[in-house]
Amino acid sequence: MRFYLILFISFSLLFLSKKYSNAQCFASPGNPIAGSTNLGVLNKNKFRSIVFHKYSYLSDYLKGNKKCNYKYVSSANYNFIGAILSYGISDKFTAETEIGYFINKTQYYVNPNLPVHNGYGLSNALISLKYNIYKNLLKDIKFSLGAGSKLPFSTQPQMLHNAPLPVDVQPSTGNYGIVLQSFFVKEYPDIKFRFFIINYYEKNFNKNQQGYIFGDAYISSIFLSRHLYFYWTDLTKDITAILQFRHEYRERNTLRNTITQEVKPVEYSGSNLFFISPQLNYNLKKFWNISAIVDIPVYQYFNGIQLSNKFSFAFSVSKDFGFKE
Repeated sequence: MRFYLILFISFSLLFLSKKYSNAQCFASPGNPIAGSTNLGVLNKNKFRSIVFHKYSYLSDYLKGNKKCNYKYVSSANYNFIGAILSYGISDKFTAETEIGYFINKTQYYVNPNLPVHNGYGLSNALISLKYNIYKNLLKDIKFSLGAGSKLPFSTQPQMLHNAPLPVDVQPSTGNYGIVLQSFFVKEYPDIKFRFFIINYYEKNFNKNQQGYIFGDAYISSIFLSRHLYFYWTDLTKDITAILQFRHEYRERNTLRNTITQEVKPVEYSGSNLFFISPQLNYNLKKFWNISAIVDIPVYQYFNGIQLSNKFSFAFSVSKDFGFKE
């Protein structure tokens, strides 16, 4: 009975994000998701490190979910590197820190007289605590919840020629916030198959120096994981194939008018995105996990006219360490 209750809670969180949010495009709050190795709670005195790189390319304007002829930015891209460090305080509690750095966050303009805008630098830090609320070894089920704080590395905007860069290429949102997460995992050892759901919610509070408060973010993912071991060959014994179905929603940003101090939603922000992300994971000598992930946009809906996602790919490397008490 508890299994079905947990599954109901996970899917409720998944569809709750559909009901209450939309998302924006290039200046997405929080760090990009990279891979699926970061699942729930670690065992006591276990330490996990994950490093990853993500590249994303954007072009073509959409109005709603239709391509339009509006031209201003010809294309945009970013390169992002990040690290996630986790430590099992006990078998139920895990502490985690995530940091990230934009190597570049660049916009190219149709008008050749406009300069290329390029932001770079530290993004935001996420400090969180995860708690395992249910674990059934006989049924191979785990369910965990997490909560944490999002901290910008800088609240000052990057400048170009004594003027702030556009908010879309700023490396940090400049907003403080909170994050809530849930993790549900169900394993089927006999067929080397795993099913898991991850939900992520982010709430931003203060306006940044440019007057923006980024909209709430809701990200929900369903993963299907299959170990590619076959009895007639050893070539795939260390490879796992993962298929991710991900919804991303972010509400409209708000902006404070510097003259009237009135706060209004930003018309051209907020969207509803759906991705399919195939992933291959290679376990090297039972110590290192190396993953390659591709994000394929399947459905994109934007409030107003916004630049759309074309593709993203990411690479991650993770390793678990054990410490004696």
